[in-house]
Amino acid sequence: MSGAIWFDFFFIRPYEHFVIDRSADVQAFGFLLAVGLAVSQLAARARKLWVAFSSGWILL
Repeated sequence: MSGAIWFDFFFIRPYEHFVIDRSADVQAFGFLLAVGLAVSQLAARARKLWVAFSSGWILL
């Protein structure tokens, strides 16, 4: 989520403001936010599985 916000702040005109004027920028912001949320969920699941595997809760 932080990446999408800072992308807006630094790379979308007007620079250094949290304003989105064009529809293409709204789509880019939404896509970047969705990808960030999906990756963070996958990382959290992988971490939980690793902890469960390491502690012996999951046996292969």
